[in-house]
Formats: sequence, structure tokens, C-alpha cells
Amino acid sequence: MRPGPNAANTTAPTSNTSPVSTATWFPVGPAAQGPTTPVLITNFAQYQKVFGGRGTFSATLSDSIEQFFLEGGARAYVTRVVGAAAVTASVVLKDSTAAASATVSALGAGTYGNAFTLTVGGTLETAYTITVKNATETLEVSPALSSLAELAAWGKLSAYVTVAVTGTKSPNVGGPFALTGGTDETAGITTAVYEAAFAKLLQEYGPGHLSAPGVSTSSVIEALYKYAALQKRLAVADLANAGKATLLTAAAVFRALTAVNRPGILLGDWQQAPPLPGTIAPRAVPLSAYFAAKAAVIDSLGNPNLPVAGKQAILPSSLGKEQVFTESELEELYLAGVNVCKVVNGQVRIYGCRTAVNPTTDPLYLQFNNVRLDMAITWKALAIEEQYMFSQEDGQGNDSSAYGSALAGMLLPLYTIGALFGKTPQEAFSVEAGPAVNTLATEEEGNLNATVSARRAKGADQVNYNFNRVPITQEV
Repeated sequence: MRPGPNAANTTAPTSNTSPVSTATWFPVGPAAQGPTTPVLITNFAQYQKVFGGRGTFSATLSDSIEQFFLEGGARAYVTRVVGAAAVTASVVLKDSTAAASATVSALGAGTYGNAFTLTVGGTLETAYTITVKNATETLEVSPALSSLAELAAWGKLSAYVTVAVTGTKSPNVGGPFALTGGTDETAGITTAVYEAAFAKLLQEYGPGHLSAPGVSTSSVIEALYKYAALQKRLAVADLANAGKATLLTAAAVFRALTAVNRPGILLGDWQQAPPLPGTIAPRAVPLSAYFAAKAAVIDSLGNPNLPVAGKQAILPSSLGKEQVFTESELEELYLAGVNVCKVVNGQVRIYGCRTAVNPTTDPLYLQFNNVRLDMAITWKALAIEEQYMFSQEDGQGNDSSAYGSALAGMLLPLYTIGALFGKTPQEAFSVEAGPAVNTLATEEEGNLNATVSARRAKGADQVNYNFNRVPITQEV
């Protein structure tokens, strides 16, 4: 009951922070059908139901989603993009006087909506229903409706159509009524279209990795980095399915962008997925799908600082690499900030976890596992901050002390699992929430402040081995 006091008994203390998962993937790209707003997808069958099959222009996103789930990914907020000139299929439903009652449109633009039909059944004005079908199945049946207001309300919840009321009476029974006029338009999927899609992925959806699978246009990747930083997420960007020279040229562009490339990683090695049924040719799938999946698996185990590389990033669903690089080329690409794969003991593994920053001028952001740890700490801290919003600063330091203790309590488990570096917790991290940062002036402004310092454990990207040979006359 609100407003008013409520009391509850519990047998265990409640958590002082909300659970924060960094395992979500945020892929953006062309799909065969569906809405252009973010949809949480938890399996490939659901993706196909919402966003359709593997069309000519939607193959890359479809294949990427499939491989993401095959490799262990669990959550993806998918956002569909369409060209500026794409048209949404629609139909005008008429009332009993043949006047317009409502316009029903497919949920997103494209020719797929032309396959939809609507049937209005039941009793006019009192208990009518709307049935949505495509060429092969019934997709959705509305509950019994008795007014235009209820029709409009159902349209806001439908998974396939939207409703715009244009008349004064409910639609007349009858049908099927075909939706028409839908068109596809892929040439108009510009950088601006991608930026608009990235912007829809609000911070409230939580942390994770942002991608435009297979899109290697530099302006789109720059936008990817920009919005990842704004949303406190990380960019996982694909370079072209090409050889060393092309990848090095692309990487040089991003290294020149200085600090803007901190929240992201460049991937330059597309993988071969199994052929579609009835075909023999493998499918080329960008590495972002595999990387996002392996990052999700690592994050689910609790240590976001583990590099998404090596034994943590074996790709069992990959048939092989699209490009073949020599050992010297692998090192050259790695030092340039391009992460590719390597076949080790017959297994394809992601074999790099570096950002594209300049290692001399920006060493704290060189290893992407450290940047992923930063994201996890940021979101855990945000969850703690919410617990202290609108709390009371009493002048005795109780609130600031509790705030600092909560932050330290969040960092300690990361130290325990080795994500933070030090012989003791005091060496690994510190939290200042006392008078040094919470002065009378800041408290007068209603601010509660804390400063966290942390030493992130590095990932071993070079392991050395030395074998000493000794004669049998010499002890070892």
C-alpha cells in the first residue's frame, strides 16, 4: 500500500546491491523483419520468431545471433536497422458504415509485412477479436475487445502490428484483410541510421558489449565506440574479412583517435560456420558474435578480468578461420591492436585481447580485460550508489562511512578471485569516502562522494619457457 508504512519479516539479510550482469550483448543490424526498437532475445528460435529468417541482406546478423547462442551466450538486446526509404505494410480497417476505423501496420518496415492478414471476428462493438496471420500460421489473436480504446491498447502490446485509431467506431467483422505496401531498402542504412539505433539502447538495459556485426565502415565503428562510452558499455567491433594489410590500415585509424578508442576492441578474423542444410559452403561469420558469447560465459563465472582469449575462448562451433596468418603476421596485428584467432591443438581460439590504444601513451587501457573489469566495477558501483540516493547526511559521517564500506565490500570479492593486483587487499584497492572528499561544502550541496583506486591484474599475453640441458655428470 502506498503511501504508508510497511513491515516485513525476513530470515536472511537482504543484499545492499542489485545484481549486475555484464554478460549481455547488444547487436545492431539489418534483419528480415520485426521492430526497430531493442528486443531482449534469449535463444535463436526466439530471434527467428521476432526478426525472421536468413535473408540476403539480413544473413550476417542472423548467423551472428545463431553463433552467439551456440557458443554459450544467453542474453542479447537485438536492434533492427532499416533504410531511410523502407516502407511499412499496413491496412485500413473499416467500420459498419464503411468509414475508416483504424490503421493497422506491421511492427517494422519491410516486405515481410505484406504477408500479414487480419481477420476481425466475434460480435461488433461488444466482443470482437483481431487475428494476425502470415502465409503459414496464426501469429497472434487479440483478447476480446469492445471499443477503439481497447483496440489501441492491444496494439501497444502486440508482437507483430501497431494500431492507429482514425475513426469513431470499432472495425466491422470480416476478413481476411491483407497488409500491403511494405518495401525493403538496404542502400539507405547509413551511419546516421546506425547512430539512431545505438541511441535506442538506453543505459537502463544494463551493461554489456555493443556491436554492429560485420559492419567495418570506420564511421560506424567510431559511432559504436562513441555510444558504448556514453552508455557505459564496451564496443566490440568487426573489421573487414580481409588480409593483414587491410586490417593494419583500419587499425591505424582508430589508434589515431587517442582516448576515444578506450572502450572498445577491434576484431579482424571472421569464422566459418557450418553450411546451411542442403548446402556445402561454410558461412562467413564475424568474430564479434563469438567474442560476445565467450565474454558472456566468462562473466557468468564471476571474473570479468579474465581475458577473452586463449583457453577461455575456444570456439567449438567454428569450422575454421576465413583468413590465414603467419606467426609474424599474428604478432604484427596484435601489436597494432587487431585481435584475431589461432588454431591450437586443432581448436580455433581467439588469440588476442587488446584495445587499439597507443600502448606508450595510454598503457592503463591497453588490455581489454582490464577495460571489461572497469565496466563491471562501474556498474556495481552504480548499483551501490542507488542505495544511497536520497539518504540523509547527518554530519557525523555515518552515511559516508557506510557508503565507503559498501564500495570496499564490492571490491573485496574481485581481489579474492585475482582480478585486482596486490599481496593484500590494501595493496590492491582503496576507497576514500571520508572528510577529504565529503566536506561541509559538498554536503551543503547535497553530494555524497567517494573515490576508488584499484590496481587491475594484467593478463599474461606472453609466456616464456627456457629449457636447460645438462650432462649426466652434473646435478640438476
